[in-house]
Amino acid sequence: MQKDKKTYIKNRDEVSTVLARVKYALENNSVDINIIYDRLSEEQKDIRHTNRYTLNDLFPDDDHVSVLKQELGKLSLSDYMESVVDDRLPNKSLDVFGKSYKNQDVYIKFRVELFEMQRTHGKDLIVIVSFHYSDRVFNKSDFPYKF
Repeated sequence: MQKDKKTYIKNRDEVSTVLARVKYALENNSVDINIIYDRLSEEQKDIRHTNRYTLNDLFPDDDHVSVLKQELGKLSLSDYMESVVDDRLPNKSLDVFGKSYKNQDVYIKFRVELFEMQRTHGKDLIVIVSFHYSDRVFNKSDFPYKF
């Protein structure tokens, strides 16, 4: 299902495969997490909607990498929202999920670098582009596989 030329909906099997790979890497401790904190797009945003603010607000005493590993492992098919073509790397996409924390909606957008082909120090790589409070309330229609 095509939403526009930059966003699209992966089918259930594709999303399930992404989640299975993430969980496998996390369970086998074979993944590095790269959090992008200071994105150019955040310069125009209210600080409440930035990665750094959200992570510090939700998990003030925790290591962000450890928290993100834990939270990525909890994602499910019903949390999937859409996929987006990466502006900087047009041949790659980012998967967008949404969850509620402390009654506030949080966008979680990430890319998993190829597991078998591209390695960083012998580990797979998950690039976290977004983990921030949403500037709008999520609706059930935002989640194509919500049960």
